Amino acid sequence: MDDIYTTIEQAAGTPIKDDSFVADGEFDKEAWAAKKQSEREAAFAMIEQATERVSASPEVFREFLDTMARFPNYSESNTLLIFEQNPGATRVADYEAWKRMGEGVKRGESGITILEPGDEYTREDGSIGVSYNTKKVFDVAQTTSRQRITRQPDERSLIKALVANSPVPVQAVDTLEGGTHAVYSKDNNTIAVARGLEGAEIFRALSLELSHIYLADNDSFYDRVVNDRCARASAYVVCKRFGVEPHGLEPKGALRTGEQSLQEVREEIGGIRGASKDITKQMNKTLDANKSRANERGGRDGR
Repeated sequence: MDDIYTTIEQAAGTPIKDDSFVADGEFDKEAWAAKKQSEREAAFAMIEQATERVSASPEVFREFLDTMARFPNYSESNTLLIFEQNPGATRVADYEAWKRMGEGVKRGESGITILEPGDEYTREDGSIGVSYNTKKVFDVAQTTSRQRITRQPDERSLIKALVANSPVPVQAVDTLEGGTHAVYSKDNNTIAVARGLEGAEIFRALSLELSHIYLADNDSFYDRVVNDRCARASAYVVCKRFGVEPHGLEPKGALRTGEQSLQEVREEIGGIRGASKDITKQMNKTLDANKSRANERGGRDGR
């Protein structure tokens, strides 16, 4: 039978059994459900609060993008939750996951609330929805685990990974109009990149053009000007993710303008996350293959 108790605060690395829903030896289902509902409502309120903060200030928006860069596989909602509670977090896992890794949560540490999908349900209009449950995770700094320093590939390897799995061909040209570093041509379906650039400049320029391509997603009415902020934010995240200085891609203005709703802001954040994740996923195909070949060579050399 599934354990009906939730692991909450940890003391001396030992889970605490929550008996608050047990009366006279019987599980109080209604009290448990009420508590879970309260936790969900608190999480959704926190997402709203984080969205407000992120959308109002370019500086806070940049800090949020830094967090997004460290958590490529987390939804925009959970990234907002992590940012609101622990903006410096670098690697998170729940209590049991840290335990399986042989690490413990430090005494007195408070978990970071995130949401995870629960059961599906049918709405009144007949559509299918998904319920969400809250979950506590802990950053590596809250555990006995040592911080891991990840060594990034060199610029040449990163650029090769960008080009190798680009959805359109990339070609080098002598110059581009207006001193542009790179530009995607819809007519030629290629990205042209100017010669004579430094590695970081090439990476930034290609990341920006690829962000536009993934954001457009074959939309014939895609407007580069309208989506410039979103594309730059996506390129910024990709640069930060791979340790490249994102010079010139930093947010310049507030994310929320005019009568834009918080839901529309979150949709834009979702677009940023999606484009940067797509680029990362394609790059990792090459980077992971290179790593596997290097490990194979190392294994042969060690024989």
